[in-house]
Amino acid sequence: MDAKLMVATDPGDVKKLKDVLNQEDAVAMVVVTAASKKPSEEDQPPAAGALLMGVTPQGDTALHVVASTNGEGQEFLIYAGIIYKRDKSLLFATNHKGDTPLHCAARAGKPQMVSYLIHLAARDGADTMLRLLRMENKRHETALHEAIRVEKGRILGHKERTLLYPAQPAEEKNKHNADGAPEENIIVKLLMGADPELANYPADGISPLYLAILLEKSTIALTLYDMSDGNLSYSGADGQNALHVAVLRDRDTGPI
Repeated sequence: MDAKLMVATDPGDVKKLKDVLNQEDAVAMVVVTAASKKPSEEDQPPAAGALLMGVTPQGDTALHVVASTNGEGQEFLIYAGIIYKRDKSLLFATNHKGDTPLHCAARAGKPQMVSYLIHLAARDGADTMLRLLRMENKRHETALHEAIRVEKGRILGHKERTLLYPAQPAEEKNKHNADGAPEENIIVKLLMGADPELANYPADGISPLYLAILLEKSTIALTLYDMSDGNLSYSGADGQNALHVAVLRDRDTGPI
């Protein structure tokens, strides 16, 4: 990442970040970053807007970096807000892997950041929010896939697995949460709450439900089913679907 901006996104440096984005002369940049060498002509900074774009070898913008940085402190949300205000297009910017800042936040397991990025998109209307949520990276995966990978899940027992079927009364289906143990799945629920149809994406390829079952995270699979009201994709890899994977898993966990 560009050294000028990396220092400014360290915890507690909100003022430095503001200075980096508002000051465009080399001297100010050096003061902000406490650089040890004098700037040369090659070191002359670009305009503040350009400084936010493609600042890492991976093509991450400043918003990607802030979204994926470890920590859930309020300062990171402030950073994100400052950057977004400077250039709203960065919310939809993709790195070399096709990831948006929302992908990065979900992968980093940062529910507050995920919620905030969704909020920023929603400011411009429901269509803008849905566009962000449904954006796919080069693996044809949305941020929901990243959330499924990072969040905890477990295999359901026989009684719990029967709740996955529509024939089960709705009032019983919503009583899952076996053993009284609360399931986190915070990011999955945030994403599905914002877009109940998100588990239908991508149209072709590995669906969120398929991925959850493949990773033996049946509690997440049940969350997807519940929050989509059963309207979700079962598609998977190599012509398989979620039911194929579930059958294979049942050989170890017992019949449904």
